Amino acid sequence: KHYSLNPKMPPPINHPSLRPYPVKVHNYLPRPTPDNPNQDPNRPLQVYEHLTTFSSLDSNPQNALVFIGGLGDGPHTIPYGRRLAEHLATTEGGKKWGVFEARLTSAFTGFGHSSLKQDAKELGDLVRYLRSEVVGSKGKVVLMGHSTGCQDCLEYGTKYGPEWEEEERVDGFVLQGPVSDREAVTVSEDMEEVRKSLAVAREMVAQERGEEVIRREEMPKGWRAIPVTAGRWCSLVDIG
Repeated sequence: KHYSLNPKMPPPINHPSLRPYPVKVHNYLPRPTPDNPNQDPNRPLQVYEHLTTFSSLDSNPQNALVFIGGLGDGPHTIPYGRRLAEHLATTEGGKKWGVFEARLTSAFTGFGHSSLKQDAKELGDLVRYLRSEVVGSKGKVVLMGHSTGCQDCLEYGTKYGPEWEEEERVDGFVLQGPVSDREAVTVSEDMEEVRKSLAVAREMVAQERGEEVIRREEMPKGWRAIPVTAGRWCSLVDIG
């Protein structure tokens, strides 16, 4: 047991989810595209590979499972990603798989300024990196979405998919707990506040101000802590 020398200091919490665990950080550069001039091609993005008993810093897995969190999530905010990596490491076929957690620019509070299209573009860059530097051309890459991350998978497969190059091809999708953000808002927020905020967002988009952040007092109470652009709010809660 651990006892603090300061009687006013509580003992540390010994909980499995708070224990440290090893990861391997991969850096990769995004490809510049005409429709995203704000993307800095010299600013690397990161993906985190969970290390287990059967993996090391000096070797790469044969296949990659890319875990994509939901709205407001980022690497390591969903605990079962780590448990999934540990489970695969104990199965014969699973030992060939590495679990990677993508850190998109929409992670954490960044979702308010991003879009599914941007997520899909960044996932394409990530898949290219995994195929060229980690699993090779013969390895498999599967995208696994959690909550809104499932929408990223659908965006990648249905809208981004037809434009795939071979390096961006994926071998499958896993949809874990898919969600409709529009329907979720109707459960958690006052619908009159939602309707008013959506009317403001629609007007801003019509005025070509979709990239501007909606004033916090015009958002529903549960959404005032995070800046959200008009375009993003329409994509989350509007129909169509």
